[in-house]
Amino acid sequence: MDHGGSPLAEEKLTVQCPSCGTTLSPGTAICPRCGTHLSYTSDSDELAYIEYGAARQETALPSSQAGGAAGQSHDSHDSRGTSEEGPPIDPGWQTDGITQTFSQEPSTGTVQAPVELVPPQQPRSFSAVTVLLLILLILLLVIGGSGLIYYATVVHPGELHIQATAVVKTVITNQARGTAVANAQASATVTALTPQQLYTRATGGTPVIDDPLTSPNGSIWYHYNTANNSCAFLGGAYHIKIFLQGGNNTCFAVNSHFKNLAFQVQMTIIKGDAGGLLFHIGQGFYLFLVDQNGSYGLYLASGLLGLLASGNSSAINAGLNRSNLLTLVAFDGFIYLYVNKQPVSRSFDSTYSSGQIALFAGSATSLTDVAFNNVQVWSI
Repeated sequence: MDHGGSPLAEEKLTVQCPSCGTTLSPGTAICPRCGTHLSYTSDSDELAYIEYGAARQETALPSSQAGGAAGQSHDSHDSRGTSEEGPPIDPGWQTDGITQTFSQEPSTGTVQAPVELVPPQQPRSFSAVTVLLLILLILLLVIGGSGLIYYATVVHPGELHIQATAVVKTVITNQARGTAVANAQASATVTALTPQQLYTRATGGTPVIDDPLTSPNGSIWYHYNTANNSCAFLGGAYHIKIFLQGGNNTCFAVNSHFKNLAFQVQMTIIKGDAGGLLFHIGQGFYLFLVDQNGSYGLYLASGLLGLLASGNSSAINAGLNRSNLLTLVAFDGFIYLYVNKQPVSRSFDSTYSSGQIALFAGSATSLTDVAFNNVQVWSI
């Protein structure tokens, strides 16, 4: 294609891409800006000359001329500006299954940076943390019948302190006397009381168990150490520990059989996820659980795991090394839960009406150390 000395002969050195108007060098087969395949006008390997202004006036390319580029915009735009329809096409994107990467100078126009979409973090769920603990607890203690009773009466009887027998006899005697009086007075009025009134009434008398949990002397709580876990007095508190990355541990009060009761203890989670109170332990049990995120749950284990109540409460001091006073009141199927003397929930379930009591601690993935002090039990 011979233009002689005409102006056209000079302009073929400054031809533009018919799609986006980018200045091209003779012999360029693919536009480095938009990836458009360029055609020739003859066998002399000269590129077709197309007026730059004509290229800018094109608003859309037929799909057959788009080069099959996946995700390529059909709207032409000036390389010196930003298209109103979207950002310039990144030449490094996939095109027909082949990644094309071009080396070119950065454009002087405005380029919209890709936006990284970060999914919102889901709040940690109390049930997600505790379900594993409870399943392990059920497998360990419930399957096969009265697993907790077996543990309390067979596995560790030799580890009880020498004074525990005398303490237990005193507890049982006081409990029998207190129960006869309390039941006669409370059976007709407990449901008429507000939760706060019930708390005051239930904890207002003389407790049948009143243990600061600072020493094994005179205590009826099991204390032992193994390679995997322990229930032990340390530094003026009763610690439930697990030396594994995830697990749970339960520590009992020996021969502590109660029917209607108020059960209270001061709890501090030092390591791990959660701690709480077990009651009416026999063929199954109830578990009042509080975790370090400020959530609580009341669970029934009766072969299957049932959730009776759960939620979050501002009454709970969330976080590690924060002390919380946990209290439950159970009377003829009515179960009231308190944290720091504030009512957080109540439920009704009559599956179990009596049984032993214990303290609980556990974690899904970390080591566990939960400290307890000032345990009190009232028979009502």
